[in-house]
Amino acid sequence: MRTLRAGPLTATLDGVNLRWIRYGSHEVLRHVYIAVRDPYWGTLANEVQSLDIDDHGDSFSIRCSVVNREGPVHFRWAARIDGGADGTIRWTMSGQALSTFLKNRIGFCVLHPIAECAGKACQVEHTGGSIAAGRFPLHVSPHQPFLDMRSIAHRLPNGVLANVSFSGDVFEMEDHRNWSDASYKTYSTPLALPYPVQIEAGTRIEQSVTLTVSGTPLPRISLGESRYPLPEIGTALPATRVLTAAETELVRDLGLNHLRVDLHLSRPDWRTALSRASEAGIPLECAVFVTDAADSELSRLAQAMSSSATSIRRWLILHELEAATNAKWIEAARAHLGPVAPGAEFCGGTNWFFAELNRNRPDFGPMDGVCYPLTPQVHGFDDATIIENVACHGDLVRSARQFAPGKRVVVSPVTLRWRFHPAAPGHPEAEPDPRQSSGLCAAWMVVSLKHLASAGAASVTYFEAAGPKGLLEGGMLFPAFEALRWVKGASCAVESFSTDPLRVDALALEVDGRIRLLAANFSATEEHVMAGAEDRLHTLPPRSVTCIETV
Repeated sequence: MRTLRAGPLTATLDGVNLRWIRYGSHEVLRHVYIAVRDPYWGTLANEVQSLDIDDHGDSFSIRCSVVNREGPVHFRWAARIDGGADGTIRWTMSGQALSTFLKNRIGFCVLHPIAECAGKACQVEHTGGSIAAGRFPLHVSPHQPFLDMRSIAHRLPNGVLANVSFSGDVFEMEDHRNWSDASYKTYSTPLALPYPVQIEAGTRIEQSVTLTVSGTPLPRISLGESRYPLPEIGTALPATRVLTAAETELVRDLGLNHLRVDLHLSRPDWRTALSRASEAGIPLECAVFVTDAADSELSRLAQAMSSSATSIRRWLILHELEAATNAKWIEAARAHLGPVAPGAEFCGGTNWFFAELNRNRPDFGPMDGVCYPLTPQVHGFDDATIIENVACHGDLVRSARQFAPGKRVVVSPVTLRWRFHPAAPGHPEAEPDPRQSSGLCAAWMVVSLKHLASAGAASVTYFEAAGPKGLLEGGMLFPAFEALRWVKGASCAVESFSTDPLRVDALALEVDGRIRLLAANFSATEEHVMAGAEDRLHTLPPRSVTCIETV
């Protein structure tokens, strides 16, 4: 056997036949061969008289001469197979009967593979020119799925269109699995015609088969078997503005699990922030910043909470000057805040970067969970960097679970641009990123959620609720807001894969027993993607999230 190449296609030469014709890893055709079959459906062996192979690396030409001879049957044929650098392969056959005999079939057989085609859509052109949409049988078809064929086209999993055309006879297809063959076989002549048929000596038979592939490989989003719990999802109270009643209602309608509020207990404005957050009517994730006077600060907070009906989901206990929370501050917080918020989690970690938590690992014993923020723009600020960096979100979660075993991992907050510069004097606040209101931000967010969910994050807080760093502003709902609407109601995340994740990726969700794909197009141009259980073709606008409902 020998491997030959025709542009993007590879094929294995087996004798005078081509097997396993592939586009990359995708099998296009299983086998193309010429069969001479006697009146009892016996297939006569090939006596190869000559075989010439001209291999040019990305193209080839094969010429052969073959005789089939057994009993009264004596048939000779010459064939040529030309593989072009453009991905076209053409088979031609010219044969002549050297005796008079009965035959059931003489001509090309083309096998389509089961794994790549079963249940998949195709398009059949009939000899009269009409075109019909069809589908390769998923279950073994007792009868011919396609008749009167001039050509058949189907898309590969990478979106490339493969078309096989026939000439010289009328072709039809049978489900070869009926005889335990792992293929669909297209052959001539139709079984509806009488057989066997007498072939007179001197009769000539000429046929051709042409395979063409067109289009460039498209990204493909496929699903795996694993299911992952979704993290609790929240957003943060804007740091510099008050939520309006209309904004509060919109955010509440997202069905989020919590609203983060930052309480710097050494500053006089923490009571105002707590009051504003409580008015939203969403369980709170309180990031409590203490100093070395933590006991008195936490006591005042506990007093304020004792007269409040505010629901607290968790406390993130952080120190104003420490890179990572010392366990003693968690113990102090439990002593003061535990009685006023029964059931709330106590988490410690860092308000800077994951590096601070990783390099200054505290005693995690008193903690229910560990927390750290996340941003894609620490060392690079261009679009490509933002897109690249989302893939490591799961690595941080898995690492945190490794060095803090048994603790819940809370990623809070997640921001498109870092919030402040921890190394600069006064920790100046960062300006809003103009991309916050863009589809790129939404695409980045849903893929971030995909990676966090698959790694086992317990909770994540995305952006601020409103404003230039938020989910909406001035009555305009940002694409990230719309994406979170599609997440609402999901019971879990579903394992998914992209063949080109820097271009197109997706968060797969299970919603009411169906799969919902939030397809993220990172590209600045419109993209076509194969997605869903049936590999349907979808068009994704530039820099966007598209909701694809599937089975």
